[in-house]
This record gives sequence, structure tokens and C-alpha cells, in this order.
Amino acid sequence: MLSIVVLGPLMVPAEGLAIRLLAAGGAGAAATLLLRAGRRQLLQDVQDLSVAASQLADGATEQVVLPTSWPELAPIAEAMESARGKVRLRVQLLQRQREELASHLTRTEERLRDPNAEARRRRIARIPNLSAQLTIGSVDSAVAVLDLSLEGGVLGVRPEPAERLVPGLPVQLLLEIDGLPFEVKDVVVLAPARGGLLDLKEWVFRFEPPLSPSSLPPTLAVALELRGAERIRPLATNPVGATLVCSLGRLQAEVVDVSRTGVGVSAQLDARRAGRLGPSFTIQLHLPAMGEVAVLPVTLRNVAVRDDGVRMGLSFDSGAEGHQLRKIHAWLDATRRSLAA
Repeated sequence: MLSIVVLGPLMVPAEGLAIRLLAAGGAGAAATLLLRAGRRQLLQDVQDLSVAASQLADGATEQVVLPTSWPELAPIAEAMESARGKVRLRVQLLQRQREELASHLTRTEERLRDPNAEARRRRIARIPNLSAQLTIGSVDSAVAVLDLSLEGGVLGVRPEPAERLVPGLPVQLLLEIDGLPFEVKDVVVLAPARGGLLDLKEWVFRFEPPLSPSSLPPTLAVALELRGAERIRPLATNPVGATLVCSLGRLQAEVVDVSRTGVGVSAQLDARRAGRLGPSFTIQLHLPAMGEVAVLPVTLRNVAVRDDGVRMGLSFDSGAEGHQLRKIHAWLDATRRSLAA
């Protein structure tokens, strides 16, 4: 009996301990299951973020889903979402630039197909006392201005800096004319051009937004205004004759092209006599199909001496009478209608 009395009290604690041990074992197993489930969810969230990061690196613009089970990962997902927004804006910018490039190439092809294209002013025309410097990143490089308008330009770039140019790249352009600097800040690389000048590579650039004539140095503003005018060659059905009234007397000239701002003519002169023309004189433009003669004061802008004579670019002076200019405008409109027919 003694042994039973003694063992009895000892057995009760032993049973309680066994129960407590069983309970602890059950809680441990549950905790293990929770840890395993949490680990699986963590791995899944990390995997989802890894997939999203890979898609983001490939340029995908879908929204990144923030993990809900592990809020500690939220800052990473938010940073990826911010990066995705920047990628989307960049893609939109590249798409817009691609559309602009396609439009530019389409217009270029249309001009090439235009039967009157060679009557337009030559693309590469000299603007006196004009120099330029292109900044690509932090690198400055002197460039040659091959063509320039309010909307953009064509620059000749040395091969080494030209290798850094890609469509859509923002650059800066510093122009200087007659010693006056003019900075063009919002310039975007559009596309390489087919031509080349000695060891220079031609690239097309676009100004965003276009330049404002009122902000340009006066000499450059006038030059761009003259270069921007479309020049049209006379047709057999709508011819133009010219007489120059100058210090050399009355000289007959052949009209090469006409625009709203001036006229290009060719005359049988040698270099010595061409040097005596003077800076300003009067031109009589005979318009037989219209039964009109336009008499206009002109300024000699450029002279090119050739084997067959002298080619001259003349601009109409600001003091030209309005009714005389309207005769030229009417001739231009009539010629355009004939070309479009």
C-alpha cells in the first residue's frame, strides 16, 4: 500500500507533464506549419517581384502588383512602380519621336517625288558668319550647319561625336552669327541623313518647340525667313522673264525660280562685271500669261560665278509696293495649281 500511496502522487504530475508536453508538441507543429506557409508566400512574393522586374527590364509598362502578405516588400514594389511609370513615359516619347521621324521621312519622299522638287532652294545654302557647337551630354563639338529652319536643322558632325548620336537623344546647340551667341536648348536628335560632307556625318535635328523669329539675332531671323520660302521654277505654260535695271544698264536675265520673298536669276556676266552690279537695284519680272509686269526693288544676297554665266539670289526689299508683290503672289498661286493638276 505504501508503494501505491507513494506512486499515486507521483503519477499525477507525470500525467500532467505528459499532457503539457503533448500540448507543446502540438503548438510546435502548428508553428512549423505556419512558418512553412509564410515561407512559401514570401518566396511567391519574391518570385512575383522578380518576374515584374524582368518584364520591366524588357520595357513592359504593366502595373506592378503590390504584395499584400508581406508589407515589408511594399517599398520595393513601390520603387518598381515608380520605375515603370518612367519607362512608360520614355516609351511614349520614343513612340512620338518615331511617328515624327516617319512623318519627316514621308515628307522627304514626297519632296523627292515632286516633279518640281529641283526648283526649290538648295538644301545646303550658306548663311554668312554662322558657326555652331553641339553639346552631347558633357562633350562639346564644333559642327557645320548644313541646313537650318525654325523647326530643325541638318548638322555635319565629326565621326567620333557622331557615334554617340541616337534618335530621340536630347542635345544642346549653340549658334553664333555675327559674333552674337544664341542657345537652342530643346533639341532632339531625329535621324541620320544620307549625305556627307568630307569627313562629316550628316544628322537631322528637331527643335521642340520651334524657334521663335522674335527671339533670334536679327541677321539669323532674316536668313531663316528667306530660306523658308518655297521656290518654284517657271513653267512653259506660265513663263517669267526678267530685266535687271542696275549700274550696268538693262540686262536680260533668265529666271531660275521665284518665291514670295525673292527670285533667283541667271545672267550672261563674267566675274568682273558681276562685281559691279552693286548691292541693290531694280528687277522687272515679265508675266506674259497674266499680261503683267512686276517692277520691284531687290537686294543682291548671293552670287555664284559659273561657266555659263552668273547665278544670283535676289530678295524683294521691304519697300516694295504691295500691288507689285500681289502680281508675284498671283503668279505663284497659278503655277502651283498647274503643278497640282
